[in-house]
Amino acid sequence: MTSSPQKVSLKSKLKKIFCVSLVVILIVSSVSFYFWYKEIMKINLQATQVVAKAQKFDTLKKEILTQQEQCKSFIAKGSGDFNQFTYCTRFIKWAESLTF
Repeated sequence: MTSSPQKVSLKSKLKKIFCVSLVVILIVSSVSFYFWYKEIMKINLQATQVVAKAQKFDTLKKEILTQQEQCKSFIAKGSGDFNQFTYCTRFIKWAESLTF
């Protein structure tokens, strides 16, 4: 089996084209992966921040409801000075105006 110079040359050219194409595909996929990973990490950071914010909101909500209950029990007792009573009535109105 003998090969002519044209067949060898054609095979050589196809092999070079294939190798160059493979290298280009690898480079493009690597760059795409880098930007995809970078975007995913940015979204992950944002999600972490939102979760932390939600946890702080839940804590604040619990504290407001606790203070509101304390003020309601204080008003129900009917004892204390005028400033505390005024504070509690304003706080209760403010807390009830919030939408959780």
